[in-house]
Amino acid sequence: MIIPSKEETVSNNLLVQGAQVLRVLKGGAITIDELRAAYVTKLHPIAPTMERIFDILTYLYIVGFVTVDGAYVALNKTVVSHDT
Repeated sequence: MIIPSKEETVSNNLLVQGAQVLRVLKGGAITIDELRAAYVTKLHPIAPTMERIFDILTYLYIVGFVTVDGAYVALNKTVVSHDT
C-alpha cells in the first residue's frame, strides 16, 4: 500500500523502500538479486522478500523511474537526475 496506515512502520512503506532502491540504482544497472543484496543496510538489516522487491520495482516502473533491460534494472535517466 502506498499510503501507510497508522499501524505500519514508516520504513516498511512502499515509497520509503522505493527511495532506498533508487539510491542503490544510482550506482548503475544491476540485477534484481544484486539489488536485494545491496538493500541490506544498518537501518534495514534484513533484505525484503522478492515479492516486496517486485512490488517496489513495479511501482517505480509504472511511474517511470526505472527501466528494465533484460535481467538488469536501471534508473530512467530522462526522469531521475543523478544530482539529487
